Amino acid sequence: MADGHSFDNISLGGSDGTEPGQLKVHSRGIAWTKQGGVKAVDVNISNLLVLTWVKVLGSNQLGVCTKDGIHYKFTGFRDQDVASLNTFFHLKFGTAPEEKQLSISGKNWGEVDLNGNTLTFLVGGKQAFEISLADFAQTQLQAKNDLKLENHADDTTGANEKDSLMEISFHIPNSNTRFVAGNDDSDESDASIKGEKKEAPIKRKSNEPSTQKPKRAMSAFMHFCSTESEDVRITTPGISSTGVGKELGERWNKLTPEEKAPYIEKARADKERYTEEIRENNTNQQPVLVRSADEIFSLSECFRRISLWSMSEGLKKSKRVAVDRNDFIPK
Repeated sequence: MADGHSFDNISLGGSDGTEPGQLKVHSRGIAWTKQGGVKAVDVNISNLLVLTWVKVLGSNQLGVCTKDGIHYKFTGFRDQDVASLNTFFHLKFGTAPEEKQLSISGKNWGEVDLNGNTLTFLVGGKQAFEISLADFAQTQLQAKNDLKLENHADDTTGANEKDSLMEISFHIPNSNTRFVAGNDDSDESDASIKGEKKEAPIKRKSNEPSTQKPKRAMSAFMHFCSTESEDVRITTPGISSTGVGKELGERWNKLTPEEKAPYIEKARADKERYTEEIRENNTNQQPVLVRSADEIFSLSECFRRISLWSMSEGLKKSKRVAVDRNDFIPK
């Protein structure tokens, strides 16, 4: 192309697998068309927010994040394609894609980062996986600390597609300080019904160093949710938690860049606060004692159940990550 680049066999990734097609990058934006179908993606340069590169098995993946909070993933680029596109993005878009590092440790506990409609699971500061919350139809609180996201079927999926993400589950430990639910007196109620006396929490001695970590910084979308969630509940009596989340997502997507600016500024200031507190915490940190087997096992339970649809054509059942207590007992 005189005004850009054209690539065949570029796959659009999503919860329902990948779909091959043709991708065109021109001075007005990025366009992708499904092979043998009518499904298409068209991102205008004015709606472009962030570009990223990720090295995946056998090729490179281009991430395209829009100002609407939508995140597209295009896979199938060669190393030489990356070099030529980086030059084009710099000259025509005035930006350089960010290179992301993937976590290959195999650990299934880490941290969650929410940015608009995108949920990123981080292990050791590196991305383990990333999903779009817009692909999920509902959420279910299975237990006090277990949350399940259920996907909805996409009728635009290729006819030959066999692998599909159906659900994903997270375990949020009690030690978590970022995602804190409302007051829950269910434990006290159970104790009173059984006539048992609830044990008082163990108090920390004044001379013991505090092990509480700084509260993680919230994204612009999370700041928006904390401000608007109460209004959603007032204007829509009886709305479920799932309904609140859906309504907040719709409201966020309707905001103009100017209306989002205050929340983006709050997120920036919050990130600076978190970075500074982490620095101070690391400076004042006391020597860490060796954890017991139970403590180490509790860490492994963090995000222990990631239910992915089988990636093997011969298996037709959901897979779960198994954790063995003995694997975490210090030798």
